[in-house]
Amino acid sequence: MDISIEAAGVLVTLMYLAVELRANNRIAKTNGHRDIIKQHTTWYALHKSPETAVILTKGALNFSDMKPEEKIEYDNVQHQFFHICEQVFYMGRGKLIPANVYDAFMFGAVLFLNSPGAKEWWKNSKKISYAPEFVAAVEKTSQNTKHLPDPLESHPPLIYARQLLG
Repeated sequence: MDISIEAAGVLVTLMYLAVELRANNRIAKTNGHRDIIKQHTTWYALHKSPETAVILTKGALNFSDMKPEEKIEYDNVQHQFFHICEQVFYMGRGKLIPANVYDAFMFGAVLFLNSPGAKEWWKNSKKISYAPEFVAAVEKTSQNTKHLPDPLESHPPLIYARQLLG
């Protein structure tokens, strides 16, 4: 009889731990999602500066024709976004964020690379700034995604900046 009571105690403990583990996983996902939203909001706020928005638009059009100081600004803002995407990539692989958040950021990364200037920037940046598995995932997503909109015609800050450029 003592063995049955001990076995029942172990079973109840295991069930309790399973419930706690599930709750902790939900909390971790929520915290991860909140952190990603906070980082993305901070990055998006950079676009409120008309000067930065214009530089991002110029860079998307033709990175090589930019002045050195514009390239620095473009590079910094793009790296901030792509490092967020890289973090999302790893969190998604670990199932620490919802799958739709992962998909949205991978689509966003590919969308921004759907302009001539960003493609040029990515060609050099991907080699030295990002993990090879993230680069491979972005490029695979790019190959598997058809009919992407032009970011210069679909991303509001870039649309407005094009209007500033004339």
